[in-house]
Amino acid sequence: MCTDATNHASPSAWPPRIARVVLGLAACAIAVYLGLYQIEAVDLVWEPFFGEGSRIILRESWISNLLPVPDAWAGAAGYFLEAVAAVVGGRKRWHTLPRIVIAESVLIASVALVSILLAVAQPALFQAGCTLCLVATVLSLPPVLLAIGEFRASVRYLRQRRTSSNPAENAG
Repeated sequence: MCTDATNHASPSAWPPRIARVVLGLAACAIAVYLGLYQIEAVDLVWEPFFGEGSRIILRESWISNLLPVPDAWAGAAGYFLEAVAAVVGGRKRWHTLPRIVIAESVLIASVALVSILLAVAQPALFQAGCTLCLVATVLSLPPVLLAIGEFRASVRYLRQRRTSSNPAENAG
């Protein structure tokens, strides 16, 4: 594992970040494919479990028609941004770019939350399911856990920096 100068594991070590890149790009690829189905550039979508569920979810549900572009492509954009954000900065980015780390963590959590809500909506609102939509949702969950340590380190660093730069707060 990567270590910093004090011989502690770096919160911004590459292995969890590379895992986030791989998961983000895999979910992005699925979402692009689903978006192609939504615009009818692809005739069929792989659906081993829910029969006509993918068609109902991706083409007929009111959620799929909320945006002027396929909603799957909005998801693809979120997954892609997650992957790009994970490669910004080096092993010490929690210290050198803490606001970027925090923004990335908020993005990761937001994408996972929206994915979960959409997954719950499938049976609850449409009595249907979409296998690849659920796979993308599952892929959105590990990045949340993989980013927590780096997020916490960045928040701690910013708090320490604010406290040390404000002597009035230290006097009390």
